[in-house]
Amino acid sequence: MSETLWYLGEEFAAAYAALLETANEETGEIDVASLIALDDADEAFQEKAAKTGKLIRFLNNRAAELKAEENRLKEIRERLESRADSVKMYLDRCLKNAGIRKIDKFPADSVITYRKTPPKVIVDDEGKLPEIFFKIKREPDKTAIKESIASGGNVPGAHLEQTENISIK
Repeated sequence: MSETLWYLGEEFAAAYAALLETANEETGEIDVASLIALDDADEAFQEKAAKTGKLIRFLNNRAAELKAEENRLKEIRERLESRADSVKMYLDRCLKNAGIRKIDKFPADSVITYRKTPPKVIVDDEGKLPEIFFKIKREPDKTAIKESIASGGNVPGAHLEQTENISIK
């Protein structure tokens, strides 16, 4: 059974602690067996960590490939939708030109009719609308908050936080 990276990290920490325990503080001598155990634990951990990094790179590359494929398929879908809209507008013009409002004979599984749609609002002049008909989206201005805190200001309800992430090259 393959050992987990977590387990190998625990083994490394234990081997390091054992090496420190066996070291002679007066002479500085260390136990050779403990040093070999630490070296073996380090090598096993490094190898497993490198393989884990390789897996992460593979997964990220595969995700990028899928995203590219999604974009390609989205473009195809949008072209098909646009083409369907164009053909629909063409059909509409032809039906209106002929004065026909319903097609239900050919083929038997298709019926083409006109139907009323729900009314939609058309804004003719935004400047004339009363304020009660406007939506106001309220959200924190994180850039201003960051600048204020960074320059020594106190912003109740917010703070800066420094984090780390792993870089795999």
